[in-house]
Amino acid sequence: MEEIPNLSGEAEMTSVHKSVQPEDRINLAQLEKQLHFKPGEFIELGLTSQDRKLIYNGSLDRPSWTGGKDEILVFLFDHVLLFVKPVKADRYHPIPLGSLQVSNIDETESNTSGLSGLKAAITRAKVHRSSASSSSGTGPTDSTPAPSKNGFPITFTSIGQKGYSVTLWTSTIFGQKRWLDTIRAQCDAINELNQLFGIVPLLETSENKIQCAVLVDNDQRIAYGTSSGFYIADLRQPDQAGVQVDTLWDVAQIEVLEHSNIMLVLSESDLLVFPLEELISPDPSTAQSRKKRIASLISFFKSGVCKDRTLICAVKTSAISSTVKIFEPITPQTLSQHKPALRKLLQSEGNMVKMYKVQFCY
Repeated sequence: MEEIPNLSGEAEMTSVHKSVQPEDRINLAQLEKQLHFKPGEFIELGLTSQDRKLIYNGSLDRPSWTGGKDEILVFLFDHVLLFVKPVKADRYHPIPLGSLQVSNIDETESNTSGLSGLKAAITRAKVHRSSASSSSGTGPTDSTPAPSKNGFPITFTSIGQKGYSVTLWTSTIFGQKRWLDTIRAQCDAINELNQLFGIVPLLETSENKIQCAVLVDNDQRIAYGTSSGFYIADLRQPDQAGVQVDTLWDVAQIEVLEHSNIMLVLSESDLLVFPLEELISPDPSTAQSRKKRIASLISFFKSGVCKDRTLICAVKTSAISSTVKIFEPITPQTLSQHKPALRKLLQSEGNMVKMYKVQFCY
């Protein structure tokens, strides 16, 4: 590839935070024209687009097999990271910023700037919180790393089917930090534009595993079961941790019946029922005293509507047979159908469901 005027000859790094000027567009048009790709791997970069922005550009070094250094020109646009060399080098294709990861050798795997996806977003939230803790004076301080014989490294990783990783070097730690901060800022900007939904971590420990969850109270709260507890969290206050309603082990299933004003929880094969109005109260833990166990040795359950009546089917399985128990939530309408004596008994005992006499075995 021929040398590109005003772009390939610069050894100092330049930061550009505005749209490309007309004279620069001429150089970018020459750059786009002189780029070479492998057969069948052409990528339309759109460098001459009117809304194209050059965020940062400069030169980095790469050790060669002869013991010297090869100069690599790096251009950070608003959509891709481009590596350029004044000779044919079609090994390193441009990296879309959504699939770019940058790091240096001293960083841990928790640096996920530029990664897209659920895991990266949650990890970035943890990194930001730990960074805030360190800046407040409570965390450890990092000493300035000593340069290697090649300088200060930056590893660029393209994540995908044709991904690759390349390590380039800067001569100063200031240059290394400038490159990392600028690329990560643009990667975060791209991820913000492409983000379809917000992520709110409910638990930040792998020991207490979330096994099921359901939205309640017009999707303003979430009830979730873990391996060691049953919790309610207010989604309007994402900074506050969820409130533990009850210490239940191995919560496998949760279902809400809003019309019946109850919540069903399957914990350690016990089917429990909670009053919904207390779960969405300011103190959800008060619902613990009013929970009822309606069945044991239950594998799973499912609710539905049959002939305008809400029913709950709980399945009890064994090695030789399966039994389906059917329950119906007790509402003011169902109470009115019973005789006065039975209605008074159901109300006094605080029952929230009743069981049908018929059971299905197979």
